Amino acid sequence: MTNIGAEKIVTNLKGVVQEAEDLLIATAEMAGEKVHDITDRFKSSYESVKVPMKNFENQLIDWAKSADRLVRRYPYQAAGTAFGIGIVLSVLGIMKMRRNK
Repeated sequence: MTNIGAEKIVTNLKGVVQEAEDLLIATAEMAGEKVHDITDRFKSSYESVKVPMKNFENQLIDWAKSADRLVRRYPYQAAGTAFGIGIVLSVLGIMKMRRNK
């Protein structure tokens, strides 16, 4: 996973969290016991997800940095591996297409 890919995933997850926070703020002013129950359940769910999401973000960043270091250290092996994986996936795709005809 590249740095850009990991950053995009983290950015998207942060966007989802921000949207959820905005929804929580918008519904906080609404009246009704059911709305308050849903808001309370959401708050507890949200709080339980914040720490694992931060851990996931840190893990993604670490993986991206590790992958970047490996590619920079072994560029030809990385290119060969990517080429080999591409060949295998192409062969599998062709086999699947032939089987479905």
